[in-house]
Amino acid sequence: MKIGERPLYKFALENNKMRLVSFLKGNIMTTILLIYLFLASGLMINSLQLLALPFWFLRCKRIYSFFVGKLNYMIFCWPICIAQWWANIEIHNISSPEGFQKAGKERALVVQNHKSQLDWVAAFLVADSISLLEQSKAIVKKLVKYVPVFGFSVWFLDFIFLERRMDRDKPTIEKVTKSLKENDGLYNILMFPEGTRFTPARHKRSQEYALKNGIQPLKCHLVPRTKGFVMVTQELRNSLEMLYDATVCVRGRKNPTFLDMLQGKPAIIDYFVRRVSLAEVPKDESTCKQYLYDVYQEKDRLFEHHLQHEEFPFGKSDPKYSTYISKKLPKRQPPLYVVLCLSVLSVMQLIYFVYFALTTGVLGVLVAIFLIVVSIFLLFVKILTPKST
Repeated sequence: MKIGERPLYKFALENNKMRLVSFLKGNIMTTILLIYLFLASGLMINSLQLLALPFWFLRCKRIYSFFVGKLNYMIFCWPICIAQWWANIEIHNISSPEGFQKAGKERALVVQNHKSQLDWVAAFLVADSISLLEQSKAIVKKLVKYVPVFGFSVWFLDFIFLERRMDRDKPTIEKVTKSLKENDGLYNILMFPEGTRFTPARHKRSQEYALKNGIQPLKCHLVPRTKGFVMVTQELRNSLEMLYDATVCVRGRKNPTFLDMLQGKPAIIDYFVRRVSLAEVPKDESTCKQYLYDVYQEKDRLFEHHLQHEEFPFGKSDPKYSTYISKKLPKRQPPLYVVLCLSVLSVMQLIYFVYFALTTGVLGVLVAIFLIVVSIFLLFVKILTPKST
C-alpha cells in the first residue's frame, strides 16, 4: 500500500520517528541526560585545560591560547549542537555584503542587546559560522565564573568578569585589556552594555533613571551602562578594528530560555549587525557615552520595527539599509561530531562508574554526588533566568 508517493512502511517509520523525537524532547530524563553528558565531558575538558596552565606561566601564550581555544571550542560545541540539531533553532543573520565579507577577518567589539537567555547562544552560533568562536571573548557578570564547566572554561579564555562596581571592575578590565593588547591573533569581544536581561520591572526603573539624568528613555531596551564601553574602547583603540552593533530579536515575541532549548523547543532568531569602524567612536568620555546612547536609540528603532513586522528593516523596506541582506546560518556538522564523540566518552565513563559502584557498594554516594552537581547546574540556570518577561 502507498500513501501519496511513499510506501506505507516508510510513512509508518517517519511517523514513529516523529513520535519518538517528540517524546524525548518533552521528557525530563532526556534533559537530565543532556546535562549529565555536558557536565561529564566538560569536567574532562576542564582537567585538560589545567594541564595547559604551565604554558601561561612560562609566557608561551601562543601555545596556551591554541590549546585552551581548542579545548574551549569542544565545550562551546554543546550549546551550538543542542540549539541547531536538537532544538532546531534558526539564526538569520542580516548585514551588509561587506559585513559578511569581512566578518571573522578583523578584530571587533560586538555590542549586543540582551532580551533573552539565548542571546549568547545566538552570538556563539554567529561566531562559529565565521570560525572565530574558539577565540571569542566576552564581558559577563562575575556570577558566570562559578557556573559548573562553562564558568571554568571561559575563565581560562580571558573573559572579563564584572561586579558592576567600577572601583572593583576597573583593575579587572585593565588587566584583561593589557593581555589582549599582547594578543596578535584575531578575536571578538562580546559586550552586553545593558548589564542584565530585560524585564518590565527593570525597564520601568531604567526609564525613571533616564528621565532623572536627562537621557532619552528607550522603549524596548534598558539604558546601557557606559563605563565599561568607554574603558574598553579607550584601552583597545589601537588593537580593535571594528565595532559590530548587533541587535537580536526572536520572532513571535518570544523570550526563550536555556531550559526551553534543552527541551527541544524551536525558535527563529534574527541577528542584525551594523559594522562601524572603531575610529568613529569618540575618544572623549562624555561624547563616547553619548555615542553609546545613540547606538541604543537605533537598536530601539530596529527592535520596535521587528515587533511590528516580524523582521528587521533592510533592503527595500529601509533606504538606510538598502544593501543589507539576510542569510540563514546552515547547520554545522563539526560541532555535532564533537558532541557525539564526547557523548560516547561520557557514556563509557558512566558505565564504568556504575560498574565500580555496584562492585564496591558506593552507588548511593555516586548518585548523591551526581544529583548535587545537576541541582547546582539547574540552580544557576534558574538564577540566570528572568523572573518576569
